[in-house]
Amino acid sequence: MILHKFQTDIFAGIANQEINFSDGLNIILGKNEAGKSTIINAIYATLFQDANIRLNYSEDKSFYNRYFPYPDGDYIHGYLEFEVNSDKYVIEKEWSREEPKQYLKLPDGSRIKSEDKINNLQKQLFKYGKGSYNNIVFTKQRNIKSSIKRIIENDEVINTVNNFLRRAVMELDGVSIDKLTQKVNNELDDLTKKWDIENNRPSNPDRDANNPYKMGYGKIYEAYIEKEQLRKKMNNTEKIEKEFEEVSKELKEINTNKKELINKVNKLAEIEDDIFERGQIEPEIKSLKERINNIKEINKKWPVVEARLADDKEKLEELNQKLSELKIKKKKAEKNKKYKKIKDKLKKIEDKKKEIDKYKLQRKSLDNITKNQVNKLSRLKEGISKSRASLEAAKMKVKINFLSSFEMKITTGVEDTKVFTDKKEFEANGYFRLIADDIDFEIESAEIDFNKIQQEYKKYQKDYEDLSKNLGVNNLEDARNKLEKLNELNNKIKNTEENIQEILDGEDYNKLLKKIEEYDFGENLDDPKTIENKINDLKDNKITELKINIRNKKDKIKNWKEKYDSQDNLMDRLLEIRSKINKKEEKLSELTELPKKFSTPTEFKNQLSNLRKQKEKIEMSYNDAKERMLEIENKMDSTSYEELEVMYKERQKEFAQLVSKAKKIIKIKDLIQDKLNEMDQNSLKPLVESFSNNLKKITANSYNTGKIDDNFKIKIKNENNFLPAQSNFLSYGTYDGVALSLRLALFDNLFKNKSGFIILDDCLVNLDPERRDKAIDLIKRFKNNHQVIFSTCNPETAHKLGGNIIKL
Repeated sequence: MILHKFQTDIFAGIANQEINFSDGLNIILGKNEAGKSTIINAIYATLFQDANIRLNYSEDKSFYNRYFPYPDGDYIHGYLEFEVNSDKYVIEKEWSREEPKQYLKLPDGSRIKSEDKINNLQKQLFKYGKGSYNNIVFTKQRNIKSSIKRIIENDEVINTVNNFLRRAVMELDGVSIDKLTQKVNNELDDLTKKWDIENNRPSNPDRDANNPYKMGYGKIYEAYIEKEQLRKKMNNTEKIEKEFEEVSKELKEINTNKKELINKVNKLAEIEDDIFERGQIEPEIKSLKERINNIKEINKKWPVVEARLADDKEKLEELNQKLSELKIKKKKAEKNKKYKKIKDKLKKIEDKKKEIDKYKLQRKSLDNITKNQVNKLSRLKEGISKSRASLEAAKMKVKINFLSSFEMKITTGVEDTKVFTDKKEFEANGYFRLIADDIDFEIESAEIDFNKIQQEYKKYQKDYEDLSKNLGVNNLEDARNKLEKLNELNNKIKNTEENIQEILDGEDYNKLLKKIEEYDFGENLDDPKTIENKINDLKDNKITELKINIRNKKDKIKNWKEKYDSQDNLMDRLLEIRSKINKKEEKLSELTELPKKFSTPTEFKNQLSNLRKQKEKIEMSYNDAKERMLEIENKMDSTSYEELEVMYKERQKEFAQLVSKAKKIIKIKDLIQDKLNEMDQNSLKPLVESFSNNLKKITANSYNTGKIDDNFKIKIKNENNFLPAQSNFLSYGTYDGVALSLRLALFDNLFKNKSGFIILDDCLVNLDPERRDKAIDLIKRFKNNHQVIFSTCNPETAHKLGGNIIKL
C-alpha cells in the first residue's frame, strides 16, 4: 500500500492543508507545533476511524475531544488517495455527530458509502488489521520503546531472543500473549480449582461431600459436591436436621449483625441533619462559582459578538445587492432566450420558403402537362391498338414465287411500302398490295372495312404523335412519369407550406419578423438556468447561512440583555454572587464537619441509606430464617426418592459436561503452547537476522543481539561485554537504536514481498552523529522497498535524508 495525496479542510489545529507523497522517502519538515503529528493522526483516522461519532463509546469520545475544533467546530475532514497492488483508491471522510459522510472510490470509478462495506473492503485491501497499522506503521518511537521495556523488564520473559521478538510482534499487533495465556488459565482454573482432572477426583481426596471446601473451588468441584450431596440426600433423610441446625446458626449470626447495624445507623443519624444541609449548601456554592466564570466569559465575548454581527449585516447587504443584480440578469437572459427561439423559428421558415422556391422552379418545366392530356394520349394509344387489333383479326397469308429476280414493292396492312427482289412468303393484316414493272396487284379482306380502319389508325397515330410532341414526351409512359413528377412537386410545395404554418403555430410571420428586427440582443448572458442556479446557491447557501449566523448572534445578545440588561451590569452581578457565596460559606462553617472516612455529603447520605436498607434487609432475613425453620420441620420426608434421583442424574450430567469442557480447554492450552514453540523454532528466524543486521548497522557494529541472562533479562552485545537492554543500563541513543532496529525488522518481515508505507517520527534525536548517519543510510536503503514518511523539525536531518521534502 502506497500513499499518494492527503488533503483536509479542517482537522484539529490544521486547515486547508494538502500534501502530495512520492514513492520512496518523504520528509515532513516543520517546527514544533507546526502540525506534523496532527497530519499523521489525520491520515490514520481517514483510514481507520469511522465517520459516525458515537460519544457513548470511549474511543469515539476521546477522538472527538482531541481533534474537533474548540469550542464550536462541529466537523472535521480527511481525504486520502492511495494505491494497493497498482490499483488506485480514494477514501474521504467527514466526521460529524449530525451528518457524517464517507465514501471509498474504487479503481473503476464506482463509490461505496456504507460503513460496513467500506470496513469489509479495507480488511481485504490491507494485509494486516487496524492494530498492526496502529502499533507498527503509525506508532511513535516512544511507544516502541515502551513496548520493549514492558517485554524485557517482565520477569516471565523466556531467555531467548526468539521469545523476545515473538512477544514484540504480538505486543505491537495488539495481542498480549500473557493475556491470551492468562485467559485460558483463568477459564481452566475457574473449572478445575480443587479438582484433579487426570484422576477425576478432588485434589484432596479427603475433601469430598463429607468435608467440602467452603471457598476457593472451581465449577467442577462445585458440581461434584452438589451431585454427591444429592446422592447422600437420597439415602439420608437426616439432611433435614442439619439444615435446621444451619438455620439456627444463621439466626444467631443475623441477630448479632443486626445489633451492629443499629449502632452504626444511630451514630450517623445524630449528625444527619447537619450533613444534609451541608450537602445542599456546597453544590449551591459550586454553582455560584460556575456562574461567576460564566459571567466573566460573557463579558469577554459580548463585544466580539457585536462586532461580528455588524460585519455579518454588512456582508448580507452586499449579498442581497448581488442577488438583485442576478435577478435582473435572469430576466434579461430569459428575454434573450425567448427572442432566440423566435429567431430560430424565422430561420426555419426561411429555409422552408427556399425549398418551395426550388420546387416551383423545378415545376416550371412540367407546367404544359395535365391529367386530361395524359388521359387523351392514353385514349389515342388505345385507338391505335384497337385499329391494329381489327386488322390482325383478318390476317392473310400470301406466297409469291418468281421465275426470275426483279424489283417489287409490297404493302401489308397499314405498314409502309417496302421493296423486295427475291421470292418471299408474307402475312398481311386485312390488306395486301404488290407493285412491279407492269403490275399493281391489291387484295382486301372481305371481313373488314380496311380503308375506314386504315384512316382511323392513321388519324390516331398522327394525333398521338402530335400530342406527344406538344407535351415534350416520347410516349405515354414518359407522359405519365412527367405528370407524376409534377404531382410530387405540388405535394412537396403543399407539405412545406403546411410545415411553415405548423412552425408559426398561429403567429403572424410579418409581425415576428418585425419583432426580431426591432429587438437588441445586447450583452452575451449566461443561460437562465445557470443564473437561476447562482441565485439559488446565493439564497439557499450563503445568504441563508449568513442569516442564521446573524440570528444566532442576535439571539445570543438578546439573551444576554434579557438576563443582564447591559454589559455594564455584569460586574454588579459578579459582586452580588460573591456576596451570596460569602454568606453560604459562613453558614457552612457553623455545621458539623463531614467525618473523614467520607469524601462528600452525598457519600455520607448514601452510606446511611445503605445501612438502613441493610438493617431492613437483615430484619427480613431474620424473619425469613424463622419461617424456614418452621418450613423445615413441616417438610420432613416431603421429598420422594424418585424426585431426588431425577435431580441427581441431572447434576451428574452437568458434572460430566464440565469435565469434558475442562479437557477441551487443556487441549487448547497445549495447542497454544505448541504453536508458540513452533514460532520460537521456525518463523522468527528471518526477524532475528533482520533485527541483528539493523542493530549492527545503526551502532556501527558496536552492538549485536546477545543472550538472555539467568534472571530472564535480554542483553545486547558490545564488543566482548553484554549489557542489559534497559534504559538505566543503556544510553538514550543505544536504546533508540534498539527500538528503531526492532521496528524496521518487524515492518520488513510483516510486509515482505509486498510494498507498504511506514511513518517514522524524528527517531534520530538521541543518536550521536556517527550513529545518526548510519541510521540515515539504513532508512535510505529501507525506502528502496517501502514508502517512508519521516517527520522532523531538524532541517539538517531532512537534508541528509533527502527525498521528497514537504515543508509545513
